[in-house]
Parts: sequence; structure tokens; C-alpha cells
Amino acid sequence: MKSLTKIKKISKVIGSLFIGLSLTAGAALGAYPDTFMKDGKVDGSTLLIVGADANAADTLGVLDLKGDLERRSVVCTANPEAGKITVSGDKISISESSDLLELYEPIGDVKETLTEDDLEGLESDEINTGEGTTDYNQYLRFEENDNSIASLTGVYDEDEDDKVGDYLHVKDGEVMYEYEMEFEDGLESDIKDGELRDLEDERITMLGQPYTIVSAEIDTDKKDIELLFLSGASTELMHEGDNKTIMVGDKEYNVNVMLISDYERREDNVVKFEINGEILDKMEEGETE
Repeated sequence: MKSLTKIKKISKVIGSLFIGLSLTAGAALGAYPDTFMKDGKVDGSTLLIVGADANAADTLGVLDLKGDLERRSVVCTANPEAGKITVSGDKISISESSDLLELYEPIGDVKETLTEDDLEGLESDEINTGEGTTDYNQYLRFEENDNSIASLTGVYDEDEDDKVGDYLHVKDGEVMYEYEMEFEDGLESDIKDGELRDLEDERITMLGQPYTIVSAEIDTDKKDIELLFLSGASTELMHEGDNKTIMVGDKEYNVNVMLISDYERREDNVVKFEINGEILDKMEEGETE
């Protein structure tokens, strides 16, 4: 039976899984997060979009940006009685009992790597592709032996608005952390026509956010793998001719699957949707509107 997984309000990311079976990414400090935040949290209307022809570096950057914004979504509340700041959310104190983080000291000097023991968003899990099951682990690294990471540093200085205070600092354009996903026993799949079919439609959690692998391609000469992940507020399985009402937040969408083509070559297959009475242009597998 022809079917399609439809994911609403999608953030789209593409990563490269290298021969060592580690998924790595770097983030650069730019002029954010104010434009993405509201009341100390990520604005619910924020949508991160990557074009179909974007460079791998750009798409990996989107993944880093998303994770960084989520980690910024903590609430700090002043306690007038104790004169302290209370922080809620997925958080960690960088200072150790035997090694306090001091001003002008890089975070990596105190905490080189964060694991699931430090943050819930880095929790380990497992994935079963049909060809095999493997546990996977997540890490955030603030220091590398090759000095490729310019670790965040606490400073007492002026910001761009001449406000003096304590700030986390890293030079513009420098990598401030590295995210890694490690598959302990390797991620197994049959290879057919340059595709890893057993990985498609599998679910995986990164930085506390569930994703579905909708495309997995391999270049056997370069030994590189390109994965396409989709994540959204709602996931539905629909067949050709199905009509379903889907709620995303407080918004209602009436989705009608008008056509799902079924050609021998998968790259020729398309789908047509009617959403709230509007007929969309035909879409290919993995494409978003």
C-alpha cells in the first residue's frame, strides 16, 4: 500500500556521517539570539529552514543553532530573600568542587566534555535498522587536542551597548563547541543504488529532539554518508485518498492526500496535497513546503 509520512512545521537538517560513524558539528557565534527569543525562551514562531541546495556546512550550522537556542531556553529568577539566581531547564554547573570556573578561564579547562550524566538532552539511546541494533551516545565538547575549538570564556567586560557585566565570550567566526553522536556497534544498512534503505523512516533523538531519517545516501568512493532528518510538531501516516484534520498547537489543518505516484524509480515519485482547501505544488520525497 502506498503511504507517506507527513510532518508539519518542519525543521530540516542534513548531516554528514563520516567513516568513523561519528556525527559532528560546529557552531559559530553570530548576532543572535535576540531575534529568535521571546521572554527568555525560543519564540514559538521560529522556523529554521535550509534550502535543498545548501552546503553541508550551512545545514550542519542550522542543527547547531537549533540546539544552542534550546539550551538558552532556561529561566533565571531572582530570589530576593537569598540574593541568588535560580535557573530552571536542562542545565549544568560548569564548576567542579575541586576546580571552580574563574573569570577569563575557558570552559574547556574545567569541563572538556558533557555527556548524559550532565544533561538530559544528551541521553543515550538505541536504534534498530532491521539489519542490527546499536546504542548511540551524545557528547558536547568544549576542548580538542588540535585546538579546533575556541572554548567559551567567562569575562567581565563591556558589551556592544557599553553595558558592563559578566559575559560568555568567543571570537566571531570561531567554533565554540563540537557536537558528536557515536554509534557503539556501527549503524548497519543494506546499500542499494547508493541509498541506505534500512535507515529511512528510523527515528533518532538528538539534543532532546526526536527526528525521523527520511533520506540516507552513501558515496562509497568517498566513504561519506548524507542523512536528511525531519522533525516537527506532528507526525502522521497517511495514504493516497486519506483526509485528516491535524492540530499543530492551536491551529487546525485539514490535509487531503490527493496523489502518491508509484514509479519504479523512487526519485520519480511525487505527492500532491490539498491543505485547508489550497492545492500545493507536487512534492518529492523529503521536500518541505
